[in-house]
This record gives sequence, structure tokens and C-alpha cells, in this order.
Amino acid sequence: MKPLKSLIFILLGTALLAFSFTSALAGPQADDQLRTPAEGTAERKAILAAVTDLYKEGEDHPAKFKVNYLKVHNGWAWIDVTPLSARGTPVGEPAPLLFHNDKGKWTSQELNDVGMEGEGHEGPHDPSAKYLEALQKKYPGIPADILPGGSHSDDPVAGIREHYAAINKGVKGYKTVKKELSGYSLEGGELVAYLDGPKIMKIVATHLGESGNNVEEYYYWDDKLIFVFSITSSYDRPGSGKVVRKSEDRCYFLNDRMIRWIDENGKHVASGSSEYGEKEKEYLQTSRDFVEGVRSKKATIEATP
Repeated sequence: MKPLKSLIFILLGTALLAFSFTSALAGPQADDQLRTPAEGTAERKAILAAVTDLYKEGEDHPAKFKVNYLKVHNGWAWIDVTPLSARGTPVGEPAPLLFHNDKGKWTSQELNDVGMEGEGHEGPHDPSAKYLEALQKKYPGIPADILPGGSHSDDPVAGIREHYAAINKGVKGYKTVKKELSGYSLEGGELVAYLDGPKIMKIVATHLGESGNNVEEYYYWDDKLIFVFSITSSYDRPGSGKVVRKSEDRCYFLNDRMIRWIDENGKHVASGSSEYGEKEKEYLQTSRDFVEGVRSKKATIEATP
């Protein structure tokens, strides 16, 4: 009888282990706690499998991922990954992703459309307190403790965003200088510069067109370009003035170099791409032209040929 009892205990133990494994994949348990699943665990593998599925339809086709951040709690997971080649070199920019465990399957959740009209400078790549608050309103069940902390003192983009907020807060007290623009668009345009004493803090350039318009906001700190926020509005038909679509780009600069470009889809543009280099060169040159034009006595700023 002893061998039979031992066999029964072994079978029961195996069943319990299988149940525990299945439960880990299925969803949160009663004693669910905030955690970062360790490498090799079933939970981490399941989340990374969901990440892999997301990238199957993209152009990068990464062989693996570097996990920069991962927090899991109560059936929700926030993960930030860098897609890598088989050799371990990046094939894309870091990407934040949100997943919810629905009946044992990790499903991706939308991070860009969180109902923040007019807050285009904020998003999942650089989550501010306002963005995270809006995200929690969209997903009421998401635990606050899995969300990234937002700004960090050693993050240059966080510092740029603080300067951006400070400039806009004080913009009503700045002196304004207005100029006409020529050669930047077919229908012309205008520029308004905001100065704190002799220092240019912000420049807003409006470029007019028959099928839409483009507004570029240039921000400066210590006489250096730090941020460009571009909003392009498209009309339903030429000359109507009725906006049917808006797209936004955000470009961050440090010491005359662009350090981050977030495109209209909220994605990081690869810093090694040709379009990244062209965008950097374009904004730096236009910024120099605008600054020179603001300080000039001429009423019109002409585009550089």
C-alpha cells in the first residue's frame, strides 16, 4: 500500500504544479502583488510572446527584445522594450506597451488615444502626470503602481519638458515681435517671437497654404533651441479653411543636436535614419534664420534658398 500512496501524492503534486502554471498565465490571483517577472518565468515569456506578436506586422522584424522596464500587477503589465537583431543590435527605438490579461491571454491596449486634446507634447514615451491621469481614466482598472514614474532628473528630455512648461507659463509677460514670412510656403505666413528681455524664449511660425496650414513652435533656453512642436492642419478641400485632420511632430534638441523625434503616430523615429538627419538639419537652419530675422530691423524674414 505504501507505494500506491506515494504514487497518489506524486500525481497530486504534479496536478497542483500544472494548476499553478496555468493560473500564472491566466491572470491575477487573490494575493496578486506588484512585481517584475524574472527571466525564464512563464509570466515573462507570455508577455514577451505578446510583444513579439505586435511586431510581426511591422518592418523591423526583431529577433528578440531588450526589456528596459516591466511591471505587472492585477492582470495589467506595462513594458518598455528595445527591438534587437539576432546579433543584439537595435533595429528600432524603445517602445512603451500596455497589456491586459484577458482570460489568460495578454492583449495590447491603445496608449496614444487617451483623450488629451491640445496636449500633443505628452504621450507614452515621455509620460507626464496629466497623461497618466488621462490613461487611468481610459482604463479604470489599471493599477497606478505599474506606471512609469515620468520625469527623471538624469533624463534630458524631462528637463526640456520642464523648460517648455516654464516658458509657456511666463509667455504673457514676454515682449512680442512680429514679422512676415516669405518663401516658406506658397501662401506666405507670419512669425511671432516672445522675448524675455534680450533673450528669445519662443517663436511661433504660421505657414499658410491652400490645402492647409502648418504652425511651428520653437522653444529656447539659454539661447539654444531645445524643442520644436509642429502642428499640420489639412482642409477638407482647397481654400475651405475647414480642418479635417491634424498631425503633430515633436523634436527635442540638446547642444545643437536633435536627441529625439516623436512623429505624428507617437513613434520614435530612428536616430540613424536619413529622414532623422534631414529633419535635424532643417530645423536647426530654420531656427537660425528665424532668430536672425527677429533681431533684424527688416519687417520680413526671407527663406534661405
